Amino acid sequence: MQPRKTRATFRPRTLRVRALVWLSGSILLAAAGSTRAALAEATPCRDPHRPAPAACTLAVTGNITARDALVLSGILHRMDSPRTLLLVRFDSGGGDAHAAMKIGRALRAASAHGYVPPRGRCFSACVLALAGASSRAIHGRVGIHRPEPVDAPTLSRAEALRRTEEGAREIRGYLAEMGIGKRLYDAMIEVPPRDMRILTQAELRAFGLLREEDRGGRAASP
Repeated sequence: MQPRKTRATFRPRTLRVRALVWLSGSILLAAAGSTRAALAEATPCRDPHRPAPAACTLAVTGNITARDALVLSGILHRMDSPRTLLLVRFDSGGGDAHAAMKIGRALRAASAHGYVPPRGRCFSACVLALAGASSRAIHGRVGIHRPEPVDAPTLSRAEALRRTEEGAREIRGYLAEMGIGKRLYDAMIEVPPRDMRILTQAELRAFGLLREEDRGGRAASP
């Protein structure tokens, strides 16, 4: 069980196997009380004693929280963006949707390149952060399901509906801002919060998540 939160997140549940796009396993959130940030520098983005590196790597490996958006802001503030290519490796089960969207917007502003390694995963709210990368290479698993407030069972029916609709508008608007078609959100809401749909490579392309740069340096159209 997860501690009660005030922000909209995705609940952890056991997954069911459905055809080739459903996989079993535990999903999503690590304990919200963890003090370890999900986002950290895997290779330095700025060393005051050395010239700016040609590239640096960030790793998103845990439960995404508001703290991670602040950590990213600090890294970008001291990073020499014009000289350094920002790479972001995703291997996260999800977390706070609001924080994930803040991270995604910051990554887009920094022209970051996101990737999911072969043994990695990007589930639930992590997908929102991944969507912010200017280009995306996906070799691991990407999973989606319908978001809901973690404290939904304690809310009145009217309040739960209000918060769900509010969150839906925010997520739809964000995905449109990132150039992701509405088909991704439509697919998300078809999957119950207790389940997870693992997207195929064809679906990643169709939904606009698999986005690679062409030789001219521009992001190829999904």
